[in-house]
Amino acid sequence: LTSITIPDGVTSIGDYSFYGCVGLTSITIPDSVTSIGYSAFESCTSLSSITIPDSVTSISNSAFGSCTSLSSITIPDSVADIAVDAFWNCNSLTSINVDSENKFYTSEDGVVFNKDKSKLINYPSGKSVKEYAIPDSVTRIGEDAFYSCFNLTSITIPDRVTSIGKWAFAGCQSLTSITIENPDCIILDDSGTISNYYDDSTDDFLFNGTIFGHENSSAQAYAEKYGRKFEVVSDVSR
Repeated sequence: LTSITIPDGVTSIGDYSFYGCVGLTSITIPDSVTSIGYSAFESCTSLSSITIPDSVTSISNSAFGSCTSLSSITIPDSVADIAVDAFWNCNSLTSINVDSENKFYTSEDGVVFNKDKSKLINYPSGKSVKEYAIPDSVTRIGEDAFYSCFNLTSITIPDRVTSIGKWAFAGCQSLTSITIENPDCIILDDSGTISNYYDDSTDDFLFNGTIFGHENSSAQAYAEKYGRKFEVVSDVSR
């Protein structure tokens, strides 16, 4: 199966509808569709582009997971709910662009935020930059936000950020330095939250980099609990 046109009148694309259709390169979704189900297009590894119509209001978990040829996608103004891992492991995805009229989400440089940009929701895993400056408005980093961002080598979490969600930096294989400036930042208590890869032999997530932060901070507590290298940086801004 290389291409398909879904007929008018279809209102939802069900869970696993096209899961693993590795030859699928294009698909036309009609304006009648309002929801894209769980893993609907997961592992469609040849799918390089897709147009989401203005009728769609929700995109479920793993809807486009492991679509490794997908390079960009546009979220229309109608979408009110994007699952945190809707685009996980899309290693060629360099930008996710949100229509400016969308009332729930916005994007900047291909990165997705909630509308007031207080929460960073999705950083495309194929984005080529090695260091990323988090916008001043961000106070929360969402679950899976930087999942599998394999090009990212260094990042600073500013003092204004108060929480880092589960698996926010899981699978960031090139990440060697993460600085957490807020000594009281809430870091989701899971070994995968800051990690390079999953080790089958230890059944755990591992991190080969260094976490930098204040002495006696939440960053130090996290590092010590999960065996991460930690260094105190005295001039980290408070």
